[in-house]
Amino acid sequence: MTQMLSRRGFLKLSSTAAAVAGFSSIPGTLGAMDEIKKQYKGNTKFTPSICEMCTSSCTIEARVEDGKGMFIRGNPKDKSRGGKVCARGSAGFNQLYDPQRLVKPIMRVGERGEGKWKEVSWDEAYTFIAKKT
Repeated sequence: MTQMLSRRGFLKLSSTAAAVAGFSSIPGTLGAMDEIKKQYKGNTKFTPSICEMCTSSCTIEARVEDGKGMFIRGNPKDKSRGGKVCARGSAGFNQLYDPQRLVKPIMRVGERGEGKWKEVSWDEAYTFIAKKT
């Protein structure tokens, strides 16, 4: 004879199953944390800051290794955001170290739309802008 599972019984069973599934992943997670701690020993530190990729100004921590920023994560001490940061904020160092990022001013040397550019000095760029305005 089959017995019907009550709503209360279903909730108990499903919450127990979820707890067992959650606890089963803890040893792997804790083991991974040990590996991460070993990897960060030495000249690695997390520097708290504020993300400026948008207007939300989320609190972040930047992992700095030997003076170079390597990784951005949400600040775990910030309870309002739960220690999270969005994809735009976590990609900050990707933008900073992008090989195609413009780091010097450029000026168009052909007709508009030709795609011809030259690098110029900051003084030359400022002079050009001042004459245009």
